[in-house]
Amino acid sequence: MEREVRYCTSEDGVRIAYCIEGEGPPLVVCQYLAESQSLDHLMPWYAGMLKRLSKSAQLIRFDMRGTGLSDRDVDDFSMHGLVADIQAVVTAAKLKRFALWGAGMSVPRAIEYAARHQRQVERLILYAAFARLDAFRIEFLKSLAQLAEVNWPAAAQAIADTNRQMRRESGEMGVMAGDLNQKSIDGPQFSLFATSLANEDVTTRLSAIRCPTLILHEIQDLVFPFHNAQRMAARMKDSRLVPLPGRLSFFDEPEAVAEAVERFLEEGGGGKVGLVLAESLATNGTQVTIVAEEKRIAGDVIPTFKWRHSAWVEELGIKTMTSSQLTRITADGATVVNGKGAESLLPADTVIAATPRRSNDELISELEWMVDELHGCGDALIPRGLDAAIAEGYRLGVRI
Repeated sequence: MEREVRYCTSEDGVRIAYCIEGEGPPLVVCQYLAESQSLDHLMPWYAGMLKRLSKSAQLIRFDMRGTGLSDRDVDDFSMHGLVADIQAVVTAAKLKRFALWGAGMSVPRAIEYAARHQRQVERLILYAAFARLDAFRIEFLKSLAQLAEVNWPAAAQAIADTNRQMRRESGEMGVMAGDLNQKSIDGPQFSLFATSLANEDVTTRLSAIRCPTLILHEIQDLVFPFHNAQRMAARMKDSRLVPLPGRLSFFDEPEAVAEAVERFLEEGGGGKVGLVLAESLATNGTQVTIVAEEKRIAGDVIPTFKWRHSAWVEELGIKTMTSSQLTRITADGATVVNGKGAESLLPADTVIAATPRRSNDELISELEWMVDELHGCGDALIPRGLDAAIAEGYRLGVRI
C-alpha cells in the first residue's frame, strides 16, 4: 500500500513532507541522519522496526528541510530551523500531546524541542544519544562536510562505512546505506547541515526536560560513546538508560529496540497505581470505570501478574475505556473522547486522576557536577518493585 505523503510549511516558508501511519498514542519520529521516509526500501532494518512500532503507536514521520520529499534547496540548518520543522508537522497533524523520538544526529533538536514545548511532549525517546560532540568527532564531521562539497557520492559512502558492524555483517547493507544517504540529501546541503551540527550543544537544556525520558544506547557504540548517554541520563530529571548489546541494535536486534519503546509508551498515565486503586475501590462496592489514553490499561504491570489483574478487573465488574481521553469534568460527570473522536458523557460523582510514578533523583542532581561518572538505580531512576530494583542494582554492579 502506497504511503500518503502530506505537506506543511515551516515558519520560514520551507515545505516539509510528512506521513502518518499506525494507530495508538502519537509518536513523532525524527530522522537518524538525513534519510528520507520515502526510501524505506534502502533501510529495511530500520523500517522494519518502525513498522512494528506502528502496530502500537501512531507514527508521524517527516523529512527535515533539505532532505527527501521536503524542499531540498535550503541553506538554513540551524537549530531554530530544525525545531521549527518539528513544530510545523505537529501543528499540521493537530497533535496536542505526543511522544517524541530522536535518534543519532536528531537527538539535539529533539532535546531542544522537548525543553521548549514541555506541555506538548509527554514522553521523550532518545537512541544513540549525545548532547554535544567531542573535539575528535567535530573535526571528523567537518572533514565529511568538506568532502561532501566536492564528492558527495564518496562522502555518502564514507558516512555509511563509519558503522563497522553493518559493514562486517553485510557488505550489501553498507552499500544500501551509502545509496540511501546519497539519494536523501544533496552534497551542498549535507555540508551545511554537518557544519551546523558540529556546533550544537544542548548540555544545558538537559535539566529543563520534565517528561519521562527513555535513552537507548549500545554499550559498544563507536560513533556515539556509551559514556555520553550515561552523563545525559544523570542530568535529566526523569530518565532511564537502557544499555543495548552490539553496535547497531536496530540493525541486528530491532525487536529489542521496538520492545523497549513499546513498554515505555505503555507506561503513560497512572499505570499500575491507577489500576490497583480502582481494584481497591471496586472491592469496597464502588462502581469504577478506568479511562486510559493507551490501548491497554496499566502497561507497567509485569507480565507475570497481568493475568491476575485482568481476572480481578473482570470479577469486580470494572469497566474500561482505552484509547480514550478525559476532556471535561462537570457536575453531571466526565466527558470522554474515544480513539475515533466520538464524545460521550460518563456519569460520575467522583473523578480520580492517577499520575505516573516519578523518580526520586534529588541526590543524583546534587552529585552530577561533582564527579566524572555517576550511576543510579532503583527509585532514583524510576519507581518499581523491589525484585526489579535488586536485579538492576546487580547488573549495574557487574558493569561497573
